[in-house]
Amino acid sequence: MSDKLKNKIPDIELLQKEIEVLKKDSSNLKTIVINLEKLFDRLEDDSIKRHKSIEKQYNELKKELDLLKKRDEPKKTGHGSNPYDNNKLFNATP
Repeated sequence: MSDKLKNKIPDIELLQKEIEVLKKDSSNLKTIVINLEKLFDRLEDDSIKRHKSIEKQYNELKKELDLLKKRDEPKKTGHGSNPYDNNKLFNATP
C-alpha cells in the first residue's frame, strides 16, 4: 500500500464515525423537535385553560358587582318609574 492510501484510511474511519455521530444527533434533533412541539401544545392548552379560568372569575366578579349595584339603587315603588316612594315625597312636612 502506498503511503497516500494508508493516510486516507484513518480519514475514512474518522468520517464514518462523524457520520454515525451526525446520524445520532439528527435523531436527537428529531426527538428534541417532537418534544418541543409537545411542550408548545401543552403550553397552549394550559394557556387556554388559564384564559377560561380568568374569564370565569371575571364573569363571577361582574355578577357580584351587578348585584351590589342593584342593592345600592333606590327601590322603585309607587307609580311609573319613580325610584322614590311617592307617599314620602307628597306627605313630607316642611
